[in-house]
Amino acid sequence: MSDPGSTPTPEPLPAAPTYENSTSAVGEPPKSIRQAVALMYAGAVLSAINLLFAIFSKSRIHDSFVTANAKQAAEYAKDHTKAKPLSATALDHAISQAWVVSMVSGAITVALWIVLAQTNKKGNSAARIIATVLTVLNVLLTIASLLGSFNLLTFVASIVMVLIAVTVTYLLWRPESSDYYGAVKAAKA
Repeated sequence: MSDPGSTPTPEPLPAAPTYENSTSAVGEPPKSIRQAVALMYAGAVLSAINLLFAIFSKSRIHDSFVTANAKQAAEYAKDHTKAKPLSATALDHAISQAWVVSMVSGAITVALWIVLAQTNKKGNSAARIIATVLTVLNVLLTIASLLGSFNLLTFVASIVMVLIAVTVTYLLWRPESSDYYGAVKAAKA
């Protein structure tokens, strides 16, 4: 029992959880952000697997270029107004360039997934916008590439990556995510 003349001691408020490796008092990201980050890491893993396939696919790239060049040579033989086929040297150069471009773009894709996961987890609203823009570009490029040729494995991989990107974007724009970005921005101000 307390003294009738004493003032009751207020209960201390629980401390806000601090964000990992941060002095910010914003707290942990909401579930929607944590789910988006987990999906971004999954996108990075799938992109890394795709990169491994690209590393070992120079022969596939070679075969597709040789086949296309042979078709071009056959068309040119019938009609000299058509474009000339590539010389052996130019063909080898084009194959090497295509292989390097696929490797570099694959490595950039993996890095983007990881960097965007980390920066969105920290509440960087610019990262959310960049992720959204990249999702739109991903959807458009996937549609364009699927209209060009059809390969079941490529189709499935492309659809999975688009679904991950669209789901991530949805999660990043959920109301609780927007509140988190706003709280991080306010804490920095």
